[in-house]
Amino acid sequence: MSTNPDGLELTRVALEVSEGIATVMLDRPDVHNAFDPPMVNELARIWQSLRLDPDVRAIILTGRGEKAFCTGIDRSSVDDFHFDPLTYEDPGRLIGPKAQHCWKPIVAAVNGMACGGAFYMLGEADVILAAEHATFFDPTSPTAWWRPTSRSCCCGVCRSARCSGWHWPVRTSESARRLLSPLGW
Repeated sequence: MSTNPDGLELTRVALEVSEGIATVMLDRPDVHNAFDPPMVNELARIWQSLRLDPDVRAIILTGRGEKAFCTGIDRSSVDDFHFDPLTYEDPGRLIGPKAQHCWKPIVAAVNGMACGGAFYMLGEADVILAAEHATFFDPTSPTAWWRPTSRSCCCGVCRSARCSGWHWPVRTSESARRLLSPLGW
């Protein structure tokens, strides 16, 4: 096993390669693995490096911690992205493997929340494996399907012990509030 085989300087993402499989781990659990400019740059460099590495045959993409795979852009770093309405470039445009021409098989292992900008990466994965408690939602959509993770309804939408778990339409802002409030958001 080799850690960071190309000697990339990494502070926001962990990289390990073993037996032909690279594991790319988003490593900011304190902010639910949200991406900021340094993480965006590291991911772009990692995908480019793995693309050219003949010893890597497949890639696992995951996030550190139990609470979140990735919750999108780190709102505390929005100013660091230097938004300008005339020259706007999407901050998530570089974080996906296919956007960096890395065509090796990508397996995304989702543990916890995946929302917003996480879909830049998940949309380019070949396979997505989700833990039982994984939750997917788009905070920009006005409505969404939403399912609580317990057998009896704990979401407050129907308050039924026989709840199927699926509710539509639930205002995404309301579902996000319910999902994130236990985490202190």
